[in-house]
Formats: sequence, C-alpha cells, structure tokens
Amino acid sequence: MRIAVTRDEQNLVQLKQRAALSDIDIVPLPFLRTEPLDFELPKEVLLDQSSWLVFTSSQAVRLFFERLRKNSATLPYGVKIAVVGSKTAALVCEQGKTVDMIPTTAGSKGLFEELLKDHIQAHDTIVYARADRVSFDPELLLSNANVKYYPLICYRTIVERLDSEETEKLTPSDFILFTSPSTVRAYSDQFGLPIAKPIALGRSTAEQMSQLGWELFNEMKTANVNLVLENL
Repeated sequence: MRIAVTRDEQNLVQLKQRAALSDIDIVPLPFLRTEPLDFELPKEVLLDQSSWLVFTSSQAVRLFFERLRKNSATLPYGVKIAVVGSKTAALVCEQGKTVDMIPTTAGSKGLFEELLKDHIQAHDTIVYARADRVSFDPELLLSNANVKYYPLICYRTIVERLDSEETEKLTPSDFILFTSPSTVRAYSDQFGLPIAKPIALGRSTAEQMSQLGWELFNEMKTANVNLVLENL
C-alpha cells in the first residue's frame, strides 16, 4: 500500500518511520514551496495587551518569531495566541510562548468563528500571521464584529509542477493525504481526478474537494499529518 502526502520528504520523516512498521510506503508530493517575505510588525500588537495573535501554519510561526528576534522585539505579556492545531501549538511552545486557544475542529474558518464566539469582544485586536493567499480570509467576519484586524503577510506560497511518475504509480487501493485546499487545486490542475482515495486534512481541504466533485474517503479532524494511519 502507498500513501501519497502533499508535503516534502523532510516533513515526513516521522510518518515514514511509523508507516514502515506496517509495510506502507509514503510518497511525498511537494506541490507547494514557501518564499519568506519581509514584513513590519504592527505597533498595535506590540502595545495592545488585549490583542490576539493567530497562526494557521507552522511556516507562519517560524517566520514570525524569526522576525521578532531580528527586530529585538518582544510580545506584551497580555497578548494571547490562537493556533489551528496541535502541531502549530507545539511550534509556538518551542518559542517559549503559551497557546491560549486551539479550535475544537480543524480549519482556519472554525478557528476565527470560535474566537469570536467564546474569546473576542468588539474593539479587541487580532493579528493574523499568514501566507499571501489563505483558504479563509477573516476580514469580513471580523469587520462585522467590530474587531480590529491586522493581516501580517509572512510568506507567499508558490505552486510547483510535479512529474507524473509518482502519481501514475498510485492505484485505487492507495491513498493521498491532501494537507491544504491549495494542494487539492494544484493536484487537480496538473493531474485531474485522483485515482487513489483522497483524505483531507481539515474541513477547508475537504470543502475544496467537494467543490471539485471529488469523492472524499475521509476527513482528518486533527491537523497532524502523522495521524493519517489512524484515519485509513
């Protein structure tokens, strides 16, 4: 059995080790490459102790804190941090910070909706460290709730064209784990409908599959690639 994953090989080391114990091959399909961008930290998040800092990707966590150190800046004690899932939370903790909120369901839309419902009040501040393109832009949602919103563009995502050699080896008995809506679109643009059974990492990825008319095999509720074996 093969499981293709839309990540590069260096991000699949732990999964490959686990899969090997069950004689499962892990096939990297790195559709996306990230390019860091320079950005200015908004004074509001550095001064406003009632603000929230939101991360929905590990890249944003890494690049944000690298920039913070480069500028010799620190976050105010009262700033709270919300993340999309456990893996992103672990990276924030590695920076010596505490995670104050993880949504009950995977996906950026659910994260912002849950923030508004249970944690945010009108006139509070949200800074969203993100890519140039995101599957869900919270600007309208937050504007309607009178929340001050500052998008912080840390990197851009570049779609790579892949050789069809690996995808042609996949059969209807195999699986493909799609890790974001953009990887679903990239696969569709390059190869059309997948032959292997598609698994979605999170609600927004599953919704993108549905929009393309794909038949979803499973939706992973926890945003952790290493748990895909438990979802077969």
